[in-house]
Amino acid sequence: MKFLIRNMILIITMLISLFVIYASASSSLNNQISTGEGGEVISGWRVSNVSYELANDPHKVGSIAFDLDSPAHRVYVAFNGQQARAYPCTLQFGNHWQCHLFDVKIAEIDQLNVIASGR
Repeated sequence: MKFLIRNMILIITMLISLFVIYASASSSLNNQISTGEGGEVISGWRVSNVSYELANDPHKVGSIAFDLDSPAHRVYVAFNGQQARAYPCTLQFGNHWQCHLFDVKIAEIDQLNVIASGR
């Protein structure tokens, strides 16, 4: 009987230890996964000097311009996380980019996403 009780205590102790190890590993893995878009610097470019120019219709944006902190090969902008409707940008000088927009209403913009790829 002593042998059975000792083995049961050993098994329960091992199960508790395994549970603690598994829970600890799972919680540290979830911290890395849950950062999501915008949680960190994703592309490595920093965007600065953002300026908007109104279209002929004052309820819409005609273009957007900004600077990147290092060279890029292709740059697009999207609004509100809608990557499917990304607008291409053209390099003006240095690392200054300008994007001409079509039918983007000011009232519908709440997030600017800059999508860039390196050389």
